[in-house]
Amino acid sequence: MAPEERREQILDAALDVIVEHGVGRVTVDGLAKAIGVTRPVIHSQFTDSNDILRTVLKREEARALAQLTEVFESVGQIPTPENIAEMIRAYLRAVLAEPKRWRAILLPAGYPPAFRKRLQRGQKLITDIFEQIARASMPPNTDVEMLAKALLALLLDAGRIALEEPDDFPPERIASFTASMAARVLSHDQQV
Repeated sequence: MAPEERREQILDAALDVIVEHGVGRVTVDGLAKAIGVTRPVIHSQFTDSNDILRTVLKREEARALAQLTEVFESVGQIPTPENIAEMIRAYLRAVLAEPKRWRAILLPAGYPPAFRKRLQRGQKLITDIFEQIARASMPPNTDVEMLAKALLALLLDAGRIALEEPDDFPPERIASFTASMAARVLSHDQQV
């Protein structure tokens, strides 16, 4: 197997362990056993389990942000109920298309501080995008920071719900609810 393919195989195995058992269970020995290789094969690609964890998080963060960038670019810049609902639909399609990635991001278990800090940086990037959209489209008296944080919470919770209860809360149900709530909020005076 080519070195880059082996590296991806190791990272994929690490992601599986994170999703199924938590970050604390990612070990060189465990990954070697999972993919049927020896420790030296793992060490030819990574120095230790911390290196593997940093690398898998960096990879999944980049891929998640790429998915979200596509979502945000596909939706208009004006927060109409229809645009907000379409953003939720597109986001949930992205979540459900890569459930392992998003389980690791949205349903973290036992993450060490460095791992959580990395997730928080990604969330800050998303919040910044929401703030830019709100500044460009909402009345000047809008608390864009609060609005951005509320939208982030909505996205994160929608993703969690879609992953944990897909039969009860399919993307269309979540998107329809979001559109109706957005219509109510946007139809009221912004000075409330």
